[in-house]
Amino acid sequence: MGWMVPLGSGKPGGCTRPQSELTVFLQLDALPNANHSKSVVGALYVPPAQGARVAVINHDRMVSSSTTACRPTIQDTPGSPKITSQSSLPWIAGDVQTLTCHARPGNPPDTQYKWLSESGYLIHKGETLTFDPVTRMEHRRTVICQAENKLSHTVIGRPKTASVRLEVKYPPGQPMISSSHDFPWLEGSDQSLYCEAKPGNPPYVFYKWFSANRGLIHTGSVLRFHPVSRSNHSDRLACRAENTFTVMQHGKHITQSVIVLVECK
Repeated sequence: MGWMVPLGSGKPGGCTRPQSELTVFLQLDALPNANHSKSVVGALYVPPAQGARVAVINHDRMVSSSTTACRPTIQDTPGSPKITSQSSLPWIAGDVQTLTCHARPGNPPDTQYKWLSESGYLIHKGETLTFDPVTRMEHRRTVICQAENKLSHTVIGRPKTASVRLEVKYPPGQPMISSSHDFPWLEGSDQSLYCEAKPGNPPYVFYKWFSANRGLIHTGSVLRFHPVSRSNHSDRLACRAENTFTVMQHGKHITQSVIVLVECK
């Protein structure tokens, strides 16, 4: 004896619209060529005026057939989506990049695409998602594409998704200079300047100090004066924060400067 499946009335697609629709309990082994796998969750028997029509529903599609000469109609959800990138990851901050999502159409074929954040927040609707420009905020961000049609939110299916984790190369943040003592410094004293910047990606930051009068004078986050001399007075010093992104990719340098004031003895 086959499975007994509770059914509800409906209007399966096909040739001739049935003149009557019934809610019945159907014994599946009575159906010719029926799929008896465990994926079957329901069946609908509708006796039209001419010929019987049967609809068998599994986990993601509905098949409507008839004992008349009409051809079967298969309704299903879109296939699993695939995300492609305009350029391979990692992206470069400041560039314009696009993600594209595509899935095999279902039936009905009107596939809709939604882009979601990792928390489920709707970002955008459409097949493409553009970042203009790419920023450091996209680094390590997970973006989800959801492909769906009218059947995706019914008993026979649910939306299928794909995701991508973004990676972005970007420079360190704006450097900040601090001093061991407020200006003016006393001639002959020992003083230091400190430079610090928020890491970029790659995270390692290296620092360079430049003098308006002498060019590059030091590498490292701390610039020491042992001792302070009157020749340091009114010298404009700049700290540059770099990582391999700034050196190898764009060559854009982010600096912060300070003017040293010295009180002479």
